[in-house]
Amino acid sequence: MKPRLLKIKGLNSFIDQQVIDFETLMEHGLFGIFGPTGSGKSTILDAITLALYGEIPRCSGKKLAGIINTQADSAYVYFEFELGTASRRRVYSVERLVKKTKTGGTSSEAIVCDITHKPNKEVLGDKVTTTNQVLRDIIGLNAGDFMKSVVLPQGSFSEFLQLEGKPRREMLERIFGLEEYGDILSDKATAYQRRKNEQMQRLEGQLSSYEDIDKEKLEELNQRKKQLSEDVKNIQGMYNQALKNLESYRDIWNLTQELQKATKEYEDKLAQKDLFTSKEDRLDRSKKASNVKPFIDRLQNIENTLATTEKSKQRLDQELHSLSQVIAELELK
Repeated sequence: MKPRLLKIKGLNSFIDQQVIDFETLMEHGLFGIFGPTGSGKSTILDAITLALYGEIPRCSGKKLAGIINTQADSAYVYFEFELGTASRRRVYSVERLVKKTKTGGTSSEAIVCDITHKPNKEVLGDKVTTTNQVLRDIIGLNAGDFMKSVVLPQGSFSEFLQLEGKPRREMLERIFGLEEYGDILSDKATAYQRRKNEQMQRLEGQLSSYEDIDKEKLEELNQRKKQLSEDVKNIQGMYNQALKNLESYRDIWNLTQELQKATKEYEDKLAQKDLFTSKEDRLDRSKKASNVKPFIDRLQNIENTLATTEKSKQRLDQELHSLSQVIAELELK
């Protein structure tokens, strides 16, 4: 990690905001921070640690109130740093604000951003918990490892040197990014060996079922295999022939369906023809009847006239008879 810029305000002996431009300091290579006891040298390291992890070696939790200057209500840190190489190099910024509460404790705010492409920035975490996790993933060290291997507070260097065995190995793995070659690789190797052992046991179990196999048995099995191969070949041929027959039968079936459909249509047309012929006969009879009707009407009129004439004749006959009687009476007188 390469520091770029640090801003401190209200932290320990720094009441007003102080700005440290590391890029300017590193223009000529290495640099050192010197000063008498109490001048704030350790506060610079505390500010960096607080920015990255939200705590410092000697204070955490409610004790964080002790890092706030007695004349201030809060402590503020802003830290910019670089990580990576060449095209993979990224620039990050992190801000933290620690405020005193009425109960004597503290409340914290935090935000971490990727500012590689200024002025645009990408917010990676805007809560204390997410900021801590993002920075832990970016840096690759937890707070304890960082304080032991990078910050090395006063009196703690000997503790780092005295680490032995697994704790020393685990911390060095995290510092140099070698976790995948440590416990992780060991766990992978153990899991791989376990899978291979299980596979071996399965194979041994399968082989145990062939313990009674001898040369004659093997020859018999080979003959059986050959016979089965021939059977499979024959069955495959039968299957292919069945497929061909199926295609032929399918064509016949389709033709049968078409024939049934055509027959039905023919029967329907035939029925319609009979109906049409019956109606045609009725129409013809109707036409003939219409030709005869005038004669029937004339005959009816003649009959009506004859009936009327007959009635008139009968009336005249009656009148003639009456007159005859009158004349006969007159002649007698």
